[in-house]
Amino acid sequence: MKHLSTKTPSAREVALTKLRVAGYHADAAAFTQTYIEARVSYAVAKEMFRAGAMQRERGVRCDCNDCKAVQ
Repeated sequence: MKHLSTKTPSAREVALTKLRVAGYHADAAAFTQTYIEARVSYAVAKEMFRAGAMQRERGVRCDCNDCKAVQ
């Protein structure tokens, strides 16, 4: 039987997820804080923010812990 390994997400993956969630919630403060702390390129940060906003527009549920707690 194969064991599925659970890979711990890298700091970059965590930051990109936070940027996407900030976009979903239109949270400019969270975007700015994450962008500064994560030191990712501005283009990548804005793209993740837009991706989150597009998820909301399409009706995709948010997968952040706060939203999961409410659902």
